[in-house]
Amino acid sequence: MKLNDIATKLDGSGTPAMEGKAFSDLCNGPFKATLAISYAAFDEAERHVAAKKGAALTTLVIALAFLAGVLIIAVIGIVVVLRRFSRPVQVLMSAVERLTNRNFVEPVQAPKHPDELGKLSDALESLRLSAQEAERLEREAAERGAAELEKARLLQELCQAFDKQVKQSLVTIGESTDGLRKTALSPQEAALWAKDL
Repeated sequence: MKLNDIATKLDGSGTPAMEGKAFSDLCNGPFKATLAISYAAFDEAERHVAAKKGAALTTLVIALAFLAGVLIIAVIGIVVVLRRFSRPVQVLMSAVERLTNRNFVEPVQAPKHPDELGKLSDALESLRLSAQEAERLEREAAERGAAELEKARLLQELCQAFDKQVKQSLVTIGESTDGLRKTALSPQEAALWAKDL
């Protein structure tokens, strides 16, 4: 029996159109089917969620693995770049410090790569060689200057000794000349002296 049939039996007389238990069974009859549909939909939703969850978990694991790989590659790249640049920069800074301290003996290390740092290393080596040559020339000039000063000092001493000897000789000659003048005879005295002989 359908609900429409029951509704037509309601005539307002107060007599029930059907027994209460039969009416409850009639009303509850579709409930089991509706509940079965709900349970089936819920089970299907659970399967769908589980499938989506598995796919999402797989995607998450793949993304995390990819991220870990990218991070590892980035760390390796950073380490390589730091080593590539920090070592040559440290070598160059050490070379600059040695050159600043006027240590021109130790050469600047040759670069491994012909890049800007390599060119800078070559320029510092050229600067070191030029400074070493300038220091050698300066030392030789100082040695020549010292030798010239020593020669000038010796020449001055010799000139002073010669001057002293010449003055002494002139004094002696002057004294001898004075002595000769004093002992020299005048022409009249010489004539007299020559007669006596």
